[in-house]
Amino acid sequence: ATTALLVPAAQSRKDPSYFRIEDATGSASECNDLTYITGPMHDADVDRNGYLDKEEYVQFADALSGGYLADRGWGAGGFTSMPLSLQEIYLVLSCRCELYPDQPWGGMGC
Repeated sequence: ATTALLVPAAQSRKDPSYFRIEDATGSASECNDLTYITGPMHDADVDRNGYLDKEEYVQFADALSGGYLADRGWGAGGFTSMPLSLQEIYLVLSCRCELYPDQPWGGMGC
């Protein structure tokens, strides 16, 4: 099985539109179509405020997993019923917005 990892191709805060996909063999390709992520992300943003709170994140993660979380009953009890690794991903990534001070959603304490 091949494991893919999305990593920024350029360390640009202004234009992070391209990502490089690396697999376990080290081969890489460019990817600029992230609609498979942004579509479910938009759908999960129920209140349409442009941010995913913990409960919206549960819906987003389940959509990306193809219903895997719901099939196992994870997330049915909310954010804290998800596997700890998925909770950690939310907490770590939600803090990364501080790396984008020039964006309206970024900056210190975002």
